[in-house]
Amino acid sequence: IVAFVGVLMGASLPFLHEAPPGKQLSFRRRCKQLLRLLQQAPVWRLIVALVSITTLSLVTNQAQINANAQWFHIEPLQLGLSACFQSLMMAVGMWAFKRYLLQASWRLTYAGGILGTQLFSLLYLLTIFVPLFKNGWWYVFTQVDMSLAYALTSAIGIVVIPEITVPGFEGVIYGAVTTYTNQAMNVANAINNLLLAVWPSNTNNDELKACALGRARLSASEAGASCEEVQWNMAWLTLLATATACLSLLFLPLMPSQKEEVRRLPGAPPRRA
Repeated sequence: IVAFVGVLMGASLPFLHEAPPGKQLSFRRRCKQLLRLLQQAPVWRLIVALVSITTLSLVTNQAQINANAQWFHIEPLQLGLSACFQSLMMAVGMWAFKRYLLQASWRLTYAGGILGTQLFSLLYLLTIFVPLFKNGWWYVFTQVDMSLAYALTSAIGIVVIPEITVPGFEGVIYGAVTTYTNQAMNVANAINNLLLAVWPSNTNNDELKACALGRARLSASEAGASCEEVQWNMAWLTLLATATACLSLLFLPLMPSQKEEVRRLPGAPPRRA
């Protein structure tokens, strides 16, 4: 279903360019026009970079949400505050980028956002092994700080696209870049689901309760696994997700470093592009 929706989105891209007054372009000519646009070095390099980086950098430990529910109680107030503060931190991150990093290297800023996000992801290891960090306020703290780091990567996507657009084709190029990156998010979700199957205890509620706090905790015989086994399976998933996300840094050289490099790129790459 997701792939079908993606095909529909892609098929609509040629119509985002308005033909000159009194001149109608056929769908075939519009598709050729779109192909020529996507073959320009700034465009195809940015698309490949953003798709690859998005696919890998959004790989996370999806088991932690359910694990938190089994290990400790999160109050509705804490969940609400977490959502509010995450939105606030995104706004703060966007403002900080505009105020201090607008002229900085896009590659370094993106790398900082990716590494910052993964650093806060690794803090979940404390929740796994240390009972003190099995609480809702620690969860709120890590999620909010992660949003601040993620804001840097989001800002880059907004700033770069206007720099690679061709006059009259702004909507086509913006639509193409966002369509590809949105589909990359779905690929990342598929990878996340595949990683959940590597260690079955990470999705087994009874086994997760072997490490729960208070009366909710089950013995190893009742849960079907020891707490130590559950902890290490969750830790390995966290480390694997972080390592996969860090692989996205390998694709950063495809992204232009700043406006000046965009202008130096050739107009058309080899045919294979």
